[in-house]
Amino acid sequence: MKWDKLLSPVRIRTLFGGPASLRSAGDPRDEFERDYGRSIFSTPVRRLQDKAQVFPLEKHDAIRTRLTHSVEVSSVARGLTRSLAKWIHAERRDLHEDQIQAIETIAATCGMIHDLGNPPFGHAGEKAIAQWFDKHF
Repeated sequence: MKWDKLLSPVRIRTLFGGPASLRSAGDPRDEFERDYGRSIFSTPVRRLQDKAQVFPLEKHDAIRTRLTHSVEVSSVARGLTRSLAKWIHAERRDLHEDQIQAIETIAATCGMIHDLGNPPFGHAGEKAIAQWFDKHF
């Protein structure tokens, strides 16, 4: 694989002639870490705290939000990807440590934003609500 090409620090907006994002002096983060930060502080991710993550037949009464779920998925994605990237490095010797870190961060970002745009009660909940309205109205 051509990891240098796949893990390009060039952002899409600059490819389409837009301005590069401003970078604070001394900011040690790479573009992938900055993307993760952008997702964490974005309005759509913050809205996940107001949406329930429904698990039927839970034994406890704690309310789980989609934000909690997304943080958990992000953590699992980062951990699994770390193991996979280290395995790829051991087998093929074509990944550098900074590339492994970039791949982990990309996976963590994907985990964090994976629920954006989904219905508030999940697809099953959306269907149950629709059936209730069909029956009663």
